[in-house]
Amino acid sequence: MASTQHYSETDSIGGCTVHGFEGSELTISDGNLYALDIVNAPNLTTLNVARLQVDKAPHLLLKNLPKLQRIILPANHPGAVIHLSSEEAPGELHIGGSVCEIDGAWPGVQFRQEVSSHRKNWESVTICSTTDAAKASKTAGLVIVTGAAPTELDHLCLDEHCDWLLTDIDGVNHLQITTTGSVAVDQMPSLRSLFSTNHQLQLSLTRTPRLRRIAGGGELVSIRQSD
Repeated sequence: MASTQHYSETDSIGGCTVHGFEGSELTISDGNLYALDIVNAPNLTTLNVARLQVDKAPHLLLKNLPKLQRIILPANHPGAVIHLSSEEAPGELHIGGSVCEIDGAWPGVQFRQEVSSHRKNWESVTICSTTDAAKASKTAGLVIVTGAAPTELDHLCLDEHCDWLLTDIDGVNHLQITTTGSVAVDQMPSLRSLFSTNHQLQLSLTRTPRLRRIAGGGELVSIRQSD
């Protein structure tokens, strides 16, 4: 595990910036910190911030970490706020620990999700491809699915008890929704139909120009086709 001695700069109010870190694993163990900016770490796969201040919500700004696969948050802390940005779409990323807000930006994608006021913080968040969505939903509180679907996959099933965000997905024609959580859809140009078995579903649809049929149960559906 590489040292951050030559890469980091801290301030007096609990913030730290790490720039140009070259290692694959980074552990921040300073209990006086709660806000971290990690910028341009091309080899970083694991970020462990489990020892940050436990009485403050962690704030993480993560920019250009193309190989990041895992973030370990402190236990028993207020929900973390996480900002992701990159010059390219991320691979699969698992965030373990309480999260109340996450936003992301990379080419073709910009999103912001926060936990609903009547629900608990997400106990984990996973960003994944369409082919890994079913596996991710068994463990994550929020599943963010992005990227083009393979030609043999023309539908997705959104199940379990998690919340879902589907963004910048082409090739999927149908959604089957059984989750008890909320569902947000943005930029699915191939989507034509969806069916829900959740009569309390909170569903948001944005930029789904070919959508023709919505069936089943739901409490609130919001549709917006323009930017």
